[in-house]
Amino acid sequence: MGLWILNLISKESLLVLTPWILILVGILIEKHFIGRVATFTNTMAINIHFSSIQDLNPPLALYANLGLLFGVVAIISYIVSTKLGQRLGLPWWYYKITNWAFSSIVTGILLLVVK
Repeated sequence: MGLWILNLISKESLLVLTPWILILVGILIEKHFIGRVATFTNTMAINIHFSSIQDLNPPLALYANLGLLFGVVAIISYIVSTKLGQRLGLPWWYYKITNWAFSSIVTGILLLVVK
């Protein structure tokens, strides 16, 4: 059985729809805070998208690599917190950076703009 619902939408439409969904999520949900799992998934989306680009601009490559580090820290922190049953806080500056640099809005825009 295939993904029959997604097969109703063209691949080109899906490639455009995905970033817009991220932007919408950012607007509706990430008004004041971006969770660690969202940080991880956003940085993964950026890295996967950028990996398909032949001559990626070096500053964008650095941004993606740093983002991946932030994303891995986020998911490890989340997993450890879940296992311990208590919140494992990260430094305040971590959240300031991720809220600005790796939000779903920023991720969606990058997926739309960087080709």
